[in-house]
Amino acid sequence: MTILPQLPLYVIAIICGLLSFSVTRLFMPKIIQKLEEADIVGKDIHKSWKPVVAEMGGFGIIFGFVIGMFSGIYMHDILAFTLVGTFIKVKILFAFHCRPSFDVGGTT
Repeated sequence: MTILPQLPLYVIAIICGLLSFSVTRLFMPKIIQKLEEADIVGKDIHKSWKPVVAEMGGFGIIFGFVIGMFSGIYMHDILAFTLVGTFIKVKILFAFHCRPSFDVGGTT
């Protein structure tokens, strides 16, 4: 299932940390630019000079964290099997829970 031979856990942790940092470092300037273009900005109330900064920048940090975690799960054989099983369960849950409703009109 994995593309790499089974690596020691500390090597997987180092790879995931570097990957997470790199993804966050790569995408944060782009996310900040898009947020500023969309005028999603606010004053930083925690600084005395109150600079205008982009809001919702945490999305880029969460994105980097998730990429790092999923890459670690993918590289570890035992966790990868669990991830595939969980993905299938979530997909089945969505299939039954999020069925489209065809009742477009109001009440009958």
